[in-house]
Amino acid sequence: METRKAEESDIEEIIRIRDHAIQTMRNDGNYKQWTGGYPGKKLLLSDISQGKLYVMEKEGKVHAFFFLSVGTEPSYSNFPAPYEYAVIHRIASDGVIRNVLGKAVKFASGFSDHIRIDTHEDNKRMQHLIGKCGFSYLGIIYLVEDGTPRLCYEKRAEK
Repeated sequence: METRKAEESDIEEIIRIRDHAIQTMRNDGNYKQWTGGYPGKKLLLSDISQGKLYVMEKEGKVHAFFFLSVGTEPSYSNFPAPYEYAVIHRIASDGVIRNVLGKAVKFASGFSDHIRIDTHEDNKRMQHLIGKCGFSYLGIIYLVEDGTPRLCYEKRAEK
């Protein structure tokens, strides 16, 4: 298994994985998250061009992706930190690679001692995985983009 920066040529596989993740959320009863074509191809290509979208591949085939940035997140402003942190967003898998979130967290720990992530209140699967990865709950944040609430978590990276 390899984690690398996504390339434009990966976009069709990324869209395939996004669609699989959306179907998984719907099967879990999460009907409010990732709606209206989110994350769209334009956003994902922007993430790629900024060098912030990563893919996980096995035997040369892409099976997962995630957004990773380091700095601060405007939506997390009600939980200020005296340090920069890594932020994981838009993480998805087609189910082939196991422990994708754990692998993304380990990868992110190479960029910062602190990692933050958020998820929708209806995404019980992600909440479970976030807890399993050792994150602590910070509280509710409101997305700058649309004001919708999310559950915010933080973890001190393991070195």
